[in-house]
Amino acid sequence: MKAKRFNIIAILIIVVLLLTTLLTACSSGTAAPTTTPGGTATAKPTATTKPTATAQPAGKVYKWNMQGLNSPGTEFFTMSDEALATKIEFLTNGQVIINPFGPGGIVPFGDTMNSVQQGTLDVGNWWTCYDLGMRPVTALWGTMPFGFNNNQEYNDWMLEWGGFELAQECYAEWNIDIAGTFSSGAAQIAGQTREEYKTYKDMKGKIFRSSGLAAEVLQSVGLQTVFLPAGELFTAIERGTIDVVEFAGPSWNFRSAYHEVAPYVIGPGWHEPASNMMMLVNHDRFTEIGADLQKDIWAAYMWFGMEYGAWSRKDDIIGMEKMLDYGCVWNRLPDDDLQILHDAWYKISDKKAEEDPLYKRTWESYKTYKVSQDKINSLNWDLSFDRVAGLPDKIVS
Repeated sequence: MKAKRFNIIAILIIVVLLLTTLLTACSSGTAAPTTTPGGTATAKPTATTKPTATAQPAGKVYKWNMQGLNSPGTEFFTMSDEALATKIEFLTNGQVIINPFGPGGIVPFGDTMNSVQQGTLDVGNWWTCYDLGMRPVTALWGTMPFGFNNNQEYNDWMLEWGGFELAQECYAEWNIDIAGTFSSGAAQIAGQTREEYKTYKDMKGKIFRSSGLAAEVLQSVGLQTVFLPAGELFTAIERGTIDVVEFAGPSWNFRSAYHEVAPYVIGPGWHEPASNMMMLVNHDRFTEIGADLQKDIWAAYMWFGMEYGAWSRKDDIIGMEKMLDYGCVWNRLPDDDLQILHDAWYKISDKKAEEDPLYKRTWESYKTYKVSQDKINSLNWDLSFDRVAGLPDKIVS
């Protein structure tokens, strides 16, 4: 009797062990991953994003060359391109190593996007306004005149109101994936001059260094523009080759010493109130690394963007204070000047929307967001003391 009971107990134990083994095997199994077809837009990674590419063996290392906008040896290069490379290597546990180069470090600066498309360059840490000649809509993902009030609004539009998806749709046609996006920096300086100009009417007949969409707006209201690369600007304004230099914000402009030859500052930065950067990766390279590493890179880029944005805004404040201490005079354009420029921009953008369906969808997406954002801004702004007291005539009193 005892032997029979023992046999029954032994059989039950064996059955339990078999069931446990089967359940463990089922729970640890993984579904077969799917692949992303070449040229298909990749959705921005989220906590619930499912794998879109084959997972890679742990420990495999991918080495990419990245060309950016900042020159090696400068603080901007250290805080941007080198910092981004460090964060990507950290979050990917050393599986993706970025070798950063400055403009022209691997390919000519103007060939950056095309080289990423062709695979000659793995990555571009890029400002899409430079792709304006390829397709005008690209500029809207870099900056736009009279656009977002600040960088938070730009990020909101890119991440929650469709901006990213529209950008990825465009670049996917060029065999490029957008691996990250962020907005940073303060509003730029509209211009610096050797002589004081308080309105654009005073600048009729003067030569205005500008570029991109802003140059189109200035030309449409009768101003003469010319584009010169950054390395030629100090000499050009010093010698009078140009009358107005527009380049960047207080940080860049002070480091470039424009204040020494052009101490009169024009604001506000209507042409670039906020700007946005994106990490462009060759589609084949991005697909190769698998979904998990793609998400790690996205996280690294967002982390980098938050820190770089805080640093660059602080640096702009420091630059502005140094310019004021030097004796620079800051003048705000009158409202009627700004209204003329604003209306000219909307007319230009509406025309571009008629010529390109993707531009139209992007422009409408922005305007839809703008209406909603302005509603909440008006409520918050009306509750502030400065709004009740009235706005100052100058940017800095």
